[in-house]
Amino acid sequence: MSRNSEAPSKRTLLGKISMGIGIFLMLVSINEFTQVLPTHTTKFQGGLILLPSLIAPIGVVLGLIPLKKTKDNLAKWGVVLNIILFLFPILYMILATLMFGV
Repeated sequence: MSRNSEAPSKRTLLGKISMGIGIFLMLVSINEFTQVLPTHTTKFQGGLILLPSLIAPIGVVLGLIPLKKTKDNLAKWGVVLNIILFLFPILYMILATLMFGV
């Protein structure tokens, strides 16, 4: 019998959730620039660009739990993606201020 025949553990589920949070936040950020789903006509009006800085730390914590116990590759990518998405709004605001002076 192989070791992979077991049911998925809680650790791999947390890694998948962490990666899912990162992908969702990336899609929301891309939508803010491309406007595939128009959100500028709603009451959000560009406020969704700040969403990764609020939700990405949850994804990092959910990814660090399985990464601490076992070296889950999906959890590792989830943590990296969520850290990048956490820093994205901060860098976006700094670069926009430097380039446009607003």
